[in-house]
Amino acid sequence: PNFIVSIGKPLFPITYSISLPIEIIALYYFFRFKSYDTRYQLVVFLTIVLFYHYDSLFLMGFSIPRLPIQLCNMAAYFYMIAVLFKRQKLFNFCYIVNIVGTLIAILAPDLNDGPLGFWNMHYMLEHMLVFIVPVMCAALRIFPRVDKKAIKHMLVGYFAYFAFCLTCGVLLNSFATNEFNRVNYFYLFDLDKATSYVSFIQFVDQFPIVINGYTFYPLLMIIILVSYNFKLHPRTPSNSQIKLAMRKSPLKYIC
Repeated sequence: PNFIVSIGKPLFPITYSISLPIEIIALYYFFRFKSYDTRYQLVVFLTIVLFYHYDSLFLMGFSIPRLPIQLCNMAAYFYMIAVLFKRQKLFNFCYIVNIVGTLIAILAPDLNDGPLGFWNMHYMLEHMLVFIVPVMCAALRIFPRVDKKAIKHMLVGYFAYFAFCLTCGVLLNSFATNEFNRVNYFYLFDLDKATSYVSFIQFVDQFPIVINGYTFYPLLMIIILVSYNFKLHPRTPSNSQIKLAMRKSPLKYIC
């Protein structure tokens, strides 16, 4: 069993990374010429699947760290609102933020137990759905393609989300009674995990702040704020490029 786990752990995200574009291309080519209602029903179905899939983790028990505050967890609820009520601004935020965040989560997964463990399966399937839903919304023309105005909507939502995670994390970690209740929203509070992903940021342990016995690292928080915000700025093509691309294949410019 240990051998299977050691071999399966690195292959697990690779397998999902390969299957993800295959699933997207298959869905696109099967539904691209269907009526708008049929395409919309597909996106609604995928959104509902994601919603129920994410909430299935509460079958394993409830805890503060499992609250849907991570971006990909919140997507299960934001997608429901954006898709069912056709909220363009919320979709713009989800589209840019979640596609970037989900790619990071899939390529550098936070896996703990064996490849077929409940949490690992839940983690990968959830992030695949979080990626597929906005891509299908764009490729199947459920929403207009994001433009420069979408960046403004994204930035407002991103800074509001960052402030929310920072406030909640500081309060919850400062008054947590044990490690089980510690949270790591937006990866702002776990120095060991952050440095395990990016080893050259060891210097972020400088200038720590201690609140009620819990240590926070402002430099780590600033690096995450700036670096993730930098990744969120997509290249926005001109209207003529968009029209030409949509005539050839909408998949070309969805990301």
